[in-house]
Amino acid sequence: MKLEDLQDIMTVLKESDLNHIEYEKDEIKILMNKSKIAPVRRIQNLQDENIKEEKKEIVEIKSYNVGRFFYRKKDDRHVLRVGKKIKEGSVLGYIESVGLRTDIISSVSGKIVEIMLPDGSLADYGKILVKIERD
Repeated sequence: MKLEDLQDIMTVLKESDLNHIEYEKDEIKILMNKSKIAPVRRIQNLQDENIKEEKKEIVEIKSYNVGRFFYRKKDDRHVLRVGKKIKEGSVLGYIESVGLRTDIISSVSGKIVEIMLPDGSLADYGKILVKIERD
């Protein structure tokens, strides 16, 4: 069922003397009471808000060398966790290769939405390490 069809049913209920409508087709069943109908404009606004939320940009932070990717401190505290807000230039962790540490720096401000590797895992060149939703 399309949004327009639902809006048409709501309009019929609103503009008629009916207090109740039941609609059933295939696996869809709709029950509406006049006292519980939101204006059609409100439904459209909610749909527009949902579309705006989906357009947030996800930035992938990649490895630029080969080694083990670490994002825990020695006291086992996580530097990274899903949902954490970070700023551009923040250290997300480091890659250790042949005893050398290379910090992984965030190129954007935003919220961490996914950590692609477990702490201490092998990271190849170009491997996605973290996904960040840009502010």
